[in-house]
Amino acid sequence: EDKLKESEEKYRNIFETANDILVLLDKFGKIIDINGKVTDIGGYKPEELIGKDFKSFTNIMSLDSIAKITHNLIQGLIGLEIPTCEIEMFKKSGEMAFMEASAMVVRKEKEIVGFLAILRDITERKKSVNELNQQKELVEQIIATTPNSVIVIDNKMRMILANPAFYRTFDLTKAEVSKKKSLDNIIPVESFKNALQTILSGDKTELELEFTFNHDNIYRIFVSSIFNMQYNRYLIILHDVAEERARQERLYLTDRLASVGEMASGIAHELNNPLTSIIGLSELLADEHLPQDAKTDINAIHREALRAAAVVRNFLVFARKHQPKRELLQVNKVIQDIVDLRSREHKINNIKVFRNYDNQLPEIMGDYFQLQQVFLNIILNAEYAIADSKHRGNLDIRTNQNDNYIEIIIEDDGPGIKKENLGKVFDPFFTTKEVGKGTGLGLSICYGIISSHSGRIYVESEENKGARFIIKLPIKPSPETT
Repeated sequence: EDKLKESEEKYRNIFETANDILVLLDKFGKIIDINGKVTDIGGYKPEELIGKDFKSFTNIMSLDSIAKITHNLIQGLIGLEIPTCEIEMFKKSGEMAFMEASAMVVRKEKEIVGFLAILRDITERKKSVNELNQQKELVEQIIATTPNSVIVIDNKMRMILANPAFYRTFDLTKAEVSKKKSLDNIIPVESFKNALQTILSGDKTELELEFTFNHDNIYRIFVSSIFNMQYNRYLIILHDVAEERARQERLYLTDRLASVGEMASGIAHELNNPLTSIIGLSELLADEHLPQDAKTDINAIHREALRAAAVVRNFLVFARKHQPKRELLQVNKVIQDIVDLRSREHKINNIKVFRNYDNQLPEIMGDYFQLQQVFLNIILNAEYAIADSKHRGNLDIRTNQNDNYIEIIIEDDGPGIKKENLGKVFDPFFTTKEVGKGTGLGLSICYGIISSHSGRIYVESEENKGARFIIKLPIKPSPETT
């Protein structure tokens, strides 16, 4: 009896001082005993629960939790192992508590008489896990949506993680990256590899580097930030600044061109004064009684001075600053003004210009000076191609109406455009000209101007068979359809 009493006291002491809720159930699920921890965790007094069937605790546990416990007790009754499960318990205060429930079978002389259930409060742990998961999801979302390439590598430069921007930038799939094995096989740039080695060797913990990378004939400028995250993990962020540099270059060139235009405009004004004197004085001299040979020379001087004045006048019209302005205009006249402006160069370079204008073209709504710039850029490119290849050639300019569009075709018989360059001619800063002979902005500006006029511009060409630029501009809607 003493031993039994001592044993019961030990059991009661262990039962009441346990850190978890201990519940003793009979084999039908009725609560025989429960320790005081249920008060600390749930706010319930043991006497409120003892003698009741746990399946009736719909105000204490969710239906899903009751179903889990019932299933587990049945598993125990038929001799199977009772798995641990997670249940939800409503505290007396109304708060939700998350419990990890495990149980063992209680036998008496090999007969199952009940169960001992252990409920461990995992609310704080679950909150921490949820917070960590939310933070992880947030980090993954940030990495997935950032426009910069984000990569994590190990100490052998093998890629552990890469965001979608990386795969888009380098036009790779995960399978292709896996085949390449190492990051330096994907970005084989010596300065970048050296920077990685500096970080991997432990000489520095972080490093920033700018390098240029040619990927599929597209030059990219990357600013890379490399960080040692410890545990043989290294973070690399690649920021493509090519477009930003292109914008800066465009601003710089625009400012330079504006300065050159102002300077050239001033020079043209200065030329106008002596030209006016030459024209006036040659007219007066031509009226004097002079030998015929002298008169012929004076008339030639007068004629050439008039031509020079016309060139200066046309140049001033082109160089003058203009606010964008849409008005009704005749495309044929805009093109012809440019042809007249370039007639001297055509003569010098042995370029024959064939003009086939449709004189019945309707007027369109457009900006005269912007369209003038488009036609000038295309004609200048044709002149350069012809002069650079064979020093003589033909330039064919045609206009016609095609449905609701006016179609302008400017075709040369120069060397044409290589197939690999055909899709890039309208890209900013793409040029095949020598350094100093072109900025690569002309055709990209043309594309922007035509697009702003709701039109289309495209090119057709074969190598050694010339180039044909086709421009389509919408005709002004008639009053009936406006």
